[in-house]
Amino acid sequence: MSDLFGQMDIFDFNAKPRFKIDKPIRLIECFAGVGAFSMALIDLGADFQIHRMVEIDKYAVDSYNAIHGTNFEPADIQEVRGG
Repeated sequence: MSDLFGQMDIFDFNAKPRFKIDKPIRLIECFAGVGAFSMALIDLGADFQIHRMVEIDKYAVDSYNAIHGTNFEPADIQEVRGG
C-alpha cells in the first residue's frame, strides 16, 4: 500500500504477467467489424489464430480480410451454429 489510508495507486500494480498461455489463442470474433480484438492481441504480442469471424456488413468483412490476410465471408450471427 502506498499511503497512510491503505489506498492503492498505479505503482502498486505489478507489470509482470500473472499467468502463462501455453498454446495459441483460438479467436472467434463475433460482431467483428474490422477486427479490434485481433488488433489488440497483435499489440499485446499474443500468439493467436483467427478461427472464425462473424460480421454481416460486407464492407467491414472486406476490410477485415485485407487487414488480417483472411478470406471470410459475411455471416449473420443468427445463423451461426456450433459444431
